[in-house]
Amino acid sequence: MNSIKDSLLALQHEEAIEEITILHTDIRAFGKGFDRFVERARSEARIRFVRGRPAKIAEGNEASLEVFTEDTLHQALRRFPADLVVLSIGAVPTEGLSSLASLLGVECDCGGFIRKAAPEQSHTETSRKGIFVCGGAGSPQVIPDCVAQASHAAAWAAFRVPPCPLPEVPPVQPVDPSGPPRIGVFICHCGSNVAGVLNIPLLVERARALPHVAYTTSSLFACSLEGQGQIRAAVTEHSLNRIVVAACTPRTHEPIFRNALKAAGLNSFLCEMVNIRDQCSWVHYKEPTLALSRAEDQIRMGAARASRLSALSSPVISVNRKVLVIGGGISGIEAALALARLKVPVTLLEKEARPGGQLNSLSSIYPDGVESASLLREKLENLKKAEIKIFTQAGILGITGSVGDFRVEFSHPSGKKVLTAGAIILAIGGELYDADGSFGYGTLPNVVTQLELERRLQDPQSLSREVKSVTFIQCVGSRGAGNPGCSRFCCPTTVKQAIGLRSIGINATVLYRDMRMVGHKGEEFFRKAREMGVLFVPYDRTNPPTVLGEIVTVRSPLLSTDIEIPSDLTVLAVGMVPRSGDMTLLSDFLKIPRSEDGFAMEKHPELGPVETTSDGVFVCGVLQGAKDIPDSTAQAGAAAAKAFSLVRQGTITMEPLFCTVDETRCLGCGRCVEICPFHAPKLEGNGDGRLTSEIHQVLCKGCGACAVSCPTGAISPNHFTDDQIFSMIETAWR
Repeated sequence: MNSIKDSLLALQHEEAIEEITILHTDIRAFGKGFDRFVERARSEARIRFVRGRPAKIAEGNEASLEVFTEDTLHQALRRFPADLVVLSIGAVPTEGLSSLASLLGVECDCGGFIRKAAPEQSHTETSRKGIFVCGGAGSPQVIPDCVAQASHAAAWAAFRVPPCPLPEVPPVQPVDPSGPPRIGVFICHCGSNVAGVLNIPLLVERARALPHVAYTTSSLFACSLEGQGQIRAAVTEHSLNRIVVAACTPRTHEPIFRNALKAAGLNSFLCEMVNIRDQCSWVHYKEPTLALSRAEDQIRMGAARASRLSALSSPVISVNRKVLVIGGGISGIEAALALARLKVPVTLLEKEARPGGQLNSLSSIYPDGVESASLLREKLENLKKAEIKIFTQAGILGITGSVGDFRVEFSHPSGKKVLTAGAIILAIGGELYDADGSFGYGTLPNVVTQLELERRLQDPQSLSREVKSVTFIQCVGSRGAGNPGCSRFCCPTTVKQAIGLRSIGINATVLYRDMRMVGHKGEEFFRKAREMGVLFVPYDRTNPPTVLGEIVTVRSPLLSTDIEIPSDLTVLAVGMVPRSGDMTLLSDFLKIPRSEDGFAMEKHPELGPVETTSDGVFVCGVLQGAKDIPDSTAQAGAAAAKAFSLVRQGTITMEPLFCTVDETRCLGCGRCVEICPFHAPKLEGNGDGRLTSEIHQVLCKGCGACAVSCPTGAISPNHFTDDQIFSMIETAWR
């Protein structure tokens, strides 16, 4: 994935590059949205994917290099001239990790990383109680997994230590923002992301001439500790009362600069961010002159708005200390247990008659072959000991309220029930792709799914008497129309089942597009299967296998011929898809958007993988995207940690980014009630028999949909007033 990302970035930054060749075997794009990223690279005319490992690199003509490789898809020996060769190197344990592990008394695995005590169910517990691991110390990781594991480890650590109050922040001398605006403009290089396209010194010079601007400067990375310190010092030294930061996206970085203002004694909301990375240097990198002109316009508009910003006060609301977990699979169980360990009152709702989800159908769990039944039994016993309220056969009827005070109505065999909670964790999981009609499934009796084979493996002796050869077909319902991403668990599950079949004397063949061995010991697992005689045969997605009774035919791109494989049993590795009915229900009630693949959309794919755009609502497990048990439990622990941090103090401070109503101008027409997706406005009587709109500040997201639809202009977003917006529009034409 880094090779593909760097290839796309290189083409953006270096127009002179004529061609990039990526030599690969299997493409391991197993993260959420990764396959779409790969297809984006494949559609780029100057990027060429070649399946083959290089044999050698030699000096070519005119001081260039030549890379020798076999193109395995076209059965040809190839030479690629190259001015630059980039090696995609693997991740290894950091220097000194083994010494640190020895000092701490924890074990390392065969690869030198910190060994997990129970890799089949947790990424964070080590061989020693009270010591936890997360991120790259445990194995090579991508950023979202590191973030989830870090929160999970923090939840475990919080359980091990006595509760302690949050540290007191020393008071800061407040800065009076009244008087004429004195604006400081800070322009970020963002490394080469901005400075590689835009002329930063020229932007600084021209910003200095803008009205009300008292100070301008640039910073290599404005979001760094040094950059934040630069802002704090400038507020004091130059008596600044407004700040403009021209950098990257406020979606991720605005809180950083607001905190910098707060630390300087200035109101956090006297900060304006201008996105000159995403909206200028990135999208217009081929036209630096025009990109510079646009950046000037945006900085000028930002300064105009900053001069009209007002100090806002953040409301403090009380929070119900209870947490509700919806979904009783492994993610929901783990989230509930984590909260119970932290002494948080928690209720678990499960729509089936028995908790456990897919664990109820599995025989064992990779990589160590732990029995699913014993693991589930242990989890259910822990739920009972923790005195967690559990309602099975529960169906959600409605969810109202907002962060700190949710009201949930659900059906139960004993009748309708209502409960309240300060935070909600969604762990409703997913469902397996309906393979009906695929490769003869539903018509041919010897075509089954992985889950059906899993049940038959619970009686291996009976299976070995009936079956002598099994063929697996990968990526059924994954990486295609309707479900564009990788389901992550399918390849490891196939390898686990193939090893189980070989151990009882059954031949196993795996037909695959790319073997994606996700998770702990994935490669070792893959290697073991090959050593045991499991045959792996790639196929092209445009020419899938054909199943005719007990014969499976596949076109081998490596051999350029059709192969006929005798198969007593054909197993379809079906992918994981969202629970469409449940997702629609919860997205309607809680206003959680869905990503392109239909799973719940997280607040930020890297930095907020378990948070949502609805305050107080967290997601984990397959609901957020297809994944295996350890990744699901890591997210469950992370969601529990986030919910715990929300409810532990009993109050939370809300951002004052909501709309307000001028009752004297309100007609009570109800148009705002109709248009608001968050159900924030309501029509209330004001005592004189007239209805006027009243906006619930906690529910309101400040989107302004009600303000623009109000026929009298009675509604105004308090951080995006008409005066602020019009000043930007007028300034844009100068």
